[in-house]
Amino acid sequence: MKDTRSYSQKKRDKMNYRYEYFKKNPGLFGCIWSCAYCHGLIIGKKNVQVDHVIPLNSVFGKNATYNLVAAHPSCNRRKSDKIDGRVAVGYISKLNEEIIAASPGPLKVIYAFVSWSILFLLSSVCRILSFIFGKTSFTIKAVVIGIIVFAIAYTKLSL
Repeated sequence: MKDTRSYSQKKRDKMNYRYEYFKKNPGLFGCIWSCAYCHGLIIGKKNVQVDHVIPLNSVFGKNATYNLVAAHPSCNRRKSDKIDGRVAVGYISKLNEEIIAASPGPLKVIYAFVSWSILFLLSSVCRILSFIFGKTSFTIKAVVIGIIVFAIAYTKLSL
């Protein structure tokens, strides 16, 4: 019998990616995540869609925890299987998730809310800049947020 599953479905079947994502990223208090694309808060595991930053239908798309982020259902639908500036934004958000996960105790809560607030504010500023300069919001956001998150990561690693 011929296997009729799609290329991406075959990759998806190799790992329960939703389970693996939540095992590695339990969220703040076990119930709060930040959307990788709009940086809004997602409350409740049932409201989180786990997205593959690089889609599985791409040759480079892997069903691995480093390629998974939390997303609002609407943001996940908008991104769909596109490979654009959202890939950079997704991986920057992934780096931020890793920094939060590595932060000790009470600092984790403080760092998460400060970084999520900054990312959300920058996301709004980038939308305005994209309107003014005619560039895509995600290209500007990737550059601006990338610089800030890497600066924070560098600072944390230097301490």
